[in-house]
Amino acid sequence: MHLRIILRSGAVALRRMRVPLFLSKFSRRDFTVHQHLLLCATRELEKETWRGLRDRVEDSKAVDEVLGLTRTPHFTTPQKFLQRIPRGWFALLMKRLTGLLTSTLFLAADGTGFLLRAASTHYLRRLGQEIEVRDYLKSVDLVDVPTGLIVATRSLPGNRHEAPHLVSLLRTMEAPVAEVYGDKAFDSERIHRSLRELGAEGYIDVRGTPARPAARAGLRGHGVVLDRHARLTAAR
Repeated sequence: MHLRIILRSGAVALRRMRVPLFLSKFSRRDFTVHQHLLLCATRELEKETWRGLRDRVEDSKAVDEVLGLTRTPHFTTPQKFLQRIPRGWFALLMKRLTGLLTSTLFLAADGTGFLLRAASTHYLRRLGQEIEVRDYLKSVDLVDVPTGLIVATRSLPGNRHEAPHLVSLLRTMEAPVAEVYGDKAFDSERIHRSLRELGAEGYIDVRGTPARPAARAGLRGHGVVLDRHARLTAAR
């Protein structure tokens, strides 16, 4: 993706978000909040490392023209900046930037779990013992397949199912959703009905249960989902 387009679209998104130029009136004013956020967004979209981002800034004239940098920041400066700002700023910027850069979204939905403790189970496994895990966190994520960006996420208790939250996440998208991919966990009549209302085409694996409706009896299997995912990924 052209770097100049990313930076200019990000600048538009930041003006709409009304993000201040500086975090404090006592700031040194070497770099603005907008400059840092746009550099971090560029790194995320271009899949660069922090050192690679610094090299990209030094070699690109578009960065100097659009951002107006007087000097190149150290590669750790944007990284430390993300730890100081409100957490929602960067997430909202990436969401709105994706909406500006893409006319339609091709979203893959999935849920994953995280343990809430850092205790190592290495020696338990060596001794052949098991521990019952009760405390864990689950998240439902929507990923834009062409760009590989997580455009929406929601945290849930570990014992909650992710399927009821898919539709509400889809309705928060600022760009039209063209297609939605998912596994059998998202196979429900409510989700399929909502996708039709949103004008999106669903590529969701069908559960192999005898009670599934006849209208979806011919959709069994996940080859279509994998073929569409491979084609969109290859087009990036």
